[in-house]
Amino acid sequence: NGDRNLKEVKTVSVTIDRLLSSFLAFYRFEFFYQKIALYIKSWNINIKSTLNEINNCSRDVLDTLNNTPNVFLMTLYYGVLGLKALIERDYRIAIVTIEEGISRVNSSRVKNLGGVALFFQVGLVAAIKLGNRSLSLSVLHKTDSQILKTDAKTTKSQLFPLMIKLCLRLGLHEQGITYLRRLVHTKGDSRVNNFASEDYPILSAYFYFLYKIGKLDGLDVPTEFKRDRYRLGKFMNDVPIFSKDKAGTNISILIAQAIILLVEKRYEEFSKRVKALETYRYRHLNKNDMLQRGKVFIKMLELIPRADFHRERVVWRSRELRKQLDIPPEKVSIRNSDIEVIPYEHLWEYIVDLLDNKIIKST
Repeated sequence: NGDRNLKEVKTVSVTIDRLLSSFLAFYRFEFFYQKIALYIKSWNINIKSTLNEINNCSRDVLDTLNNTPNVFLMTLYYGVLGLKALIERDYRIAIVTIEEGISRVNSSRVKNLGGVALFFQVGLVAAIKLGNRSLSLSVLHKTDSQILKTDAKTTKSQLFPLMIKLCLRLGLHEQGITYLRRLVHTKGDSRVNNFASEDYPILSAYFYFLYKIGKLDGLDVPTEFKRDRYRLGKFMNDVPIFSKDKAGTNISILIAQAIILLVEKRYEEFSKRVKALETYRYRHLNKNDMLQRGKVFIKMLELIPRADFHRERVVWRSRELRKQLDIPPEKVSIRNSDIEVIPYEHLWEYIVDLLDNKIIKST
């Protein structure tokens, strides 16, 4: 009996030790997750030591997971590793890490849809940044399959905007409109935060631009796109929170305003908007290297009235700035996935096609 009791004590001791290791690992990775989230939102903290800590304890946590499977720790572990890869701009590793996490979570008995949502957020951002078509299609398909399994509007409100932006990069406009319609159904739900509810008007503004230049011809588009003039006043009222993010999502709002004025041939208003953009760039963007693409694109918009809206002049004067947009994915800030709704290279091509080889003077 003594040997049997000792064996049972050892078994219980090992079990308790594993559970304690699991709990400690969970809280440690929860801390890492919160630190990374704070970094992504503000960029005002030093993240290097946190990334080193993640490296140092990842192997031990994986051993803990193998010995004591815990779906909540598992989702947090792979989610943090995926976010770490995003920060380090290793987008392929981010996608591989997240796919491994999805596989492990899906094979477990307990489902954690919140954690899976984090996986797909990371995967979508990585796909947007990487620009690899086959990988992007794979991530989009897997996310679409997963999102059909949940009725959680909070999860959908987080994923649909990224799915729409990925569709815009892939030229899947019809699929993007489908997601846009689904996104609008998440509005008004008390569980959906205000940030998520402001994604729809921004994305809708860019789709309106695409509709006006003929990129959505033959597609079933929302009625609001068929107006002669876009309601820019209402648009600004619908995005009060994002408008305050002067070195972030407000850039996509200001650019949307400008391109809508241009596509509607409101040249005088466009010129005034561009002058305001120039002041904005000096005040909020010039010292922020992470938003280099946004700064360059605004400079390109500034050239249009200076070149009297003349296509050949605009193309010639913008040629050096256009080269600056050819930045490898690993050198582009992950914040661009929030800001750059349509890739600036594509958006510039659309704008140039709008112009004629005739001079239009504006005051």
